[in-house]
Amino acid sequence: MAARGVWSSVAWGEERSVLSNNGHKLPDGDRKNPFMRQAYIPSVCATCGAILAFLAIALGAFGAHALRSLSAPGQWESGAASLWETAVLYQMFHALALLVLGGFPVELLSNRMRAWVGGSFVLGTMLFCGSLYLLAVIRVPPLGMLTPVGGLLLLAGWGVLGVVFWRTSRERH
Repeated sequence: MAARGVWSSVAWGEERSVLSNNGHKLPDGDRKNPFMRQAYIPSVCATCGAILAFLAIALGAFGAHALRSLSAPGQWESGAASLWETAVLYQMFHALALLVLGGFPVELLSNRMRAWVGGSFVLGTMLFCGSLYLLAVIRVPPLGMLTPVGGLLLLAGWGVLGVVFWRTSRERH
């Protein structure tokens, strides 16, 4: 039994073949894994993106107003503000990327790849931005070791996304 449309809902255990509106078979990840259902991964990506964007706005406002007055004299001017601003900026970039990632059609990006890229964006943002937030506030240098790990995860997500789009464009032409 074939379901039509990209976002059709199907019971977890049911074997299915998902077709696009033009009749082509769509990649939707591992059919045996209930977490790879078509609508699940995009909604998780978009939800994580919305939460990260909300937190970026809140943390940016907190850093601009409250944190400055709570900091020790001279600490905010000695680089903590720059660390905080960098963290907020990267967090917002990747929140927006997750929102867009959730909206890509499944013909362009399988749910398996969407989950991989989305997961690396979320974990990379948590490690990269989280370590910068903590460094700005408590100045514990060993936390700085988490920053490159988060950065590598962010780079890996962008790299995989680029390769997938490059391969998809080559297959279509």
